[in-house]
Amino acid sequence: MLNIAALALILLLLITHDARAELLRMSYAGAINNMFIGDCTTPEQSDCNFDIINVNSSDFFEGNLISIDDTFSGSFIIDSNSDFVLAGDDLRQAIFRNLLSDFSLQLAGLNIPRNELPPVSNSFGNSVSIVDDRMSVGRTIDLFQSSQQFSSDKWFAGTNVTLIDNSASVYDSFSIPNTVEFTDYDAGLFGFFFLERASRDQLQIRGDITTLSYERIMQVNSPAMIYLILFITTILICLKRGREDV
Repeated sequence: MLNIAALALILLLLITHDARAELLRMSYAGAINNMFIGDCTTPEQSDCNFDIINVNSSDFFEGNLISIDDTFSGSFIIDSNSDFVLAGDDLRQAIFRNLLSDFSLQLAGLNIPRNELPPVSNSFGNSVSIVDDRMSVGRTIDLFQSSQQFSSDKWFAGTNVTLIDNSASVYDSFSIPNTVEFTDYDAGLFGFFFLERASRDQLQIRGDITTLSYERIMQVNSPAMIYLILFITTILICLKRGREDV
């Protein structure tokens, strides 16, 4: 009886440990405030020389018109228990690879991902960075940045969401936080670019994030479910043997 009770306790601890993984959904929205075209004047060379042309609107991507003051909104899910690698000369940046899932973005009415722009799933095209106490332009900052890339034979594209805390008080470690208050940050920035592979011309889009929410989604993964079934089975055995001993 004691051995079975001890086994039940071990299984309970395993469930508690394995079920702590959480999925976190970040949603955001805002408006475009800056756009420019990078016209590659040397496409035959390995490094392009660009003429920068500021524009108020452009149909650069497949004839879809995108303009300043157009809105954007998006969301993605983060796995809070992912591993990271340190980066930067000061080692104050943690990069989490292959972290994002269920990514969606509506940019000026254009839904992304789409057939022309499927998401890149490798470790360099899908990541989150946490910067904790980095010196930048004479001050110490904290920073959150997500990055998602898209690729096809004709196009390459990417987007990022950047949250900046000029007081360096949001993070005290490199852990993915389970809660985020948008008011804790001094700026929320959105970026997107389209690159046409043949010409190597680009359209760069910038915007301010005006609303952001962070939703915790409890995750029960397969090992935890197996432990739970074993735990319930063990308890039933304990109860049955207890009745037999009476």
